[in-house]
Amino acid sequence: MANVWIAASDGNLDAVKAFLAAGTPVNAQDENGYTPLQAAVSYSHADIVHYLLAAGASATLGNSDNETPLHYCESVECAQILLQHGADINATNAEQRTPLDAAIDDENEELCAFLESHGAVSSGIVTEETASLAQLQAMMQAQEAAEAAGINMD
Repeated sequence: MANVWIAASDGNLDAVKAFLAAGTPVNAQDENGYTPLQAAVSYSHADIVHYLLAAGASATLGNSDNETPLHYCESVECAQILLQHGADINATNAEQRTPLDAAIDDENEELCAFLESHGAVSSGIVTEETASLAQLQAMMQAQEAAEAAGINMD
């Protein structure tokens, strides 16, 4: 196993334990601020999520884009675990997007319903991933109109 992030992503609990036992900090961050907990929730490895949190991992620590583990979450089970350990259901990343926005982008209906039932809100920010064709056309028309009026859109 090359590192703790790969071990967590691959669901290799024994390797995660070995890395931590060898001195890798439980909240270690790679060059992008990505943590082992974020890796584990990205692949729905609930056993590793439990282990890392019990070992002191932060359920709220964001990466360089301020994305928390809940932004990376792919399953209701892992989301429940994170919330039980203090995750902020409406944490915003550097683009002011919430974990619900990430679940919407992923078209994860089960996770969206779970997050909404626990008070999650969407930022309402429209991106290429979430925009409908009509919304994209309206945005393009508005940009064209603004540019035609001499407004600098950069």
